[in-house]
Amino acid sequence: MQARHPRNDSDQLGRSESRRIERLMSEGRWTSARSRIVSALRKHPNDHFLLSCLSLTYYEQDQFTKALESSRRAIALKPKCPASLWEHAGNLSAVGRHKEAIACCRSVVRRSLDSLAYGECGDGLAYAKTISIDCRFQLGFLYYTVGDIRRGMFYTREYIRRRGRARSAYTMSQARRLMDDLRAARSKRKRERAGGKERQR
Repeated sequence: MQARHPRNDSDQLGRSESRRIERLMSEGRWTSARSRIVSALRKHPNDHFLLSCLSLTYYEQDQFTKALESSRRAIALKPKCPASLWEHAGNLSAVGRHKEAIACCRSVVRRSLDSLAYGECGDGLAYAKTISIDCRFQLGFLYYTVGDIRRGMFYTREYIRRRGRARSAYTMSQARRLMDDLRAARSKRKRERAGGKERQR
């Protein structure tokens, strides 16, 4: 499960070009955005912001293998960039590599808000709160996907508890639906275990 996310500016592009690319993406004009990004990458091949944006354009058009390759290159350039890690986690999950996606998100939630806000690729405290809670939502979903209901419920509760007025790529209704799915999965597992015990008697 992935969603569009706020990101910090390019290290090498001018602010106006960065904003132009972000505007195209916010409007869902993925092919137009990708054309600009590819053009900019010819001049700035090691710009992790551009690579992350390129990854998002591929993801939104269901080209997950290309999205993953772009986010992998971004992570190689900036291994601690929170937004790139979050993006990479979504791409890994999309191709079924859920455990690796979990590792990416956990590397973000283990960090303090100050580290996320003012460390590598930080963009202030509001940004840090957003990326921190969104990685918790992602973890809730990922653990649900791999069948770890206990951890899935823990991180989904954490998302709901910490959300407050923070900006998020996800909605509270999505979080509540995820929690409902987790509770249903837990109940089903309990019934199956009870049925198994009955058959053993």
